Amino acid sequence: MFKKMRDAQKLPMDNPDRKAMVDSTSTEYSKFLQQKYGMDPTMATLWVTKAKYQDAFIYGELARTTQNKDGSIHQETLADINQRNDNGWKMKTTFQYFYSNMDQIPEDFREKYQQDGNELYTDQQLVSAFIASFTNNGLNELYHGLLDRKLVISRDEAIEQLQASRPDLDIKSIVDEDKKWKDPQNPDATYKVSANDVLEFLYEENVGQAIVTGKNQTPDRVIPKIQHEIAVRDGVEATRSKDVVIVDMPASLRSVIDISKIEVTSKDIQGLVESVRNKQNSQEIQQHIDEVNKNSEGR
Repeated sequence: MFKKMRDAQKLPMDNPDRKAMVDSTSTEYSKFLQQKYGMDPTMATLWVTKAKYQDAFIYGELARTTQNKDGSIHQETLADINQRNDNGWKMKTTFQYFYSNMDQIPEDFREKYQQDGNELYTDQQLVSAFIASFTNNGLNELYHGLLDRKLVISRDEAIEQLQASRPDLDIKSIVDEDKKWKDPQNPDATYKVSANDVLEFLYEENVGQAIVTGKNQTPDRVIPKIQHEIAVRDGVEATRSKDVVIVDMPASLRSVIDISKIEVTSKDIQGLVESVRNKQNSQEIQQHIDEVNKNSEGR
């Protein structure tokens, strides 16, 4: 049935019987999954849709066709689309947010994947199904809603904050594409790590914040660091500019002080750190004074 459905898809678009054959074989495949394996209808539909479109895109059997402004035709498979770092970051942060905050998935959707209160699918499968239930436009709206509420960080903002924290590195060049990193403990070994995974790792290690709210705060849903972090860390350090002096500063200030946009010296940084620290202290003291005055007035 899988082969029948895929063969129907490969028929020329102008074949008058194509749509009917694709629809009928898809329906037949979905019913089979429900009857033979007891799949929930929603999950069966997702399964068939993935088989019908995603797999075909990945293997280059189907391509999304768009017309450029100059009239030329541009085709790209799902594999091509997923190569774009912005799209990959959107999927990474959206998945991590809902995986870390399962209660944000509507209850009626979660109930579809339960039976008598017991989970029929893993949390990863449930989150994947939830994200897959959105159209492209719907997923974009969902992602930008998370951005607006500052529940996830955008790729551009992550790069900007990381660059401020590590002005000795050319962050954009480090995370512009997937790279192979050499293992310092094994000179013969190299590991290919995606640019987005490197950005996530460096951002969380240097800025000291997670890329999504709630990440790793639930023990049974911990998202691990990249597998080859030592290779990446050492590879990054090897590219560090020796001309920039890094001054250790409180973690709370790293995302506040943007020292990547100005020429600075070690003394300048120390002065800036001290200035921000004094400002924070004075604000805290004033807040305490205001609270005391307010309590006095209440009496």
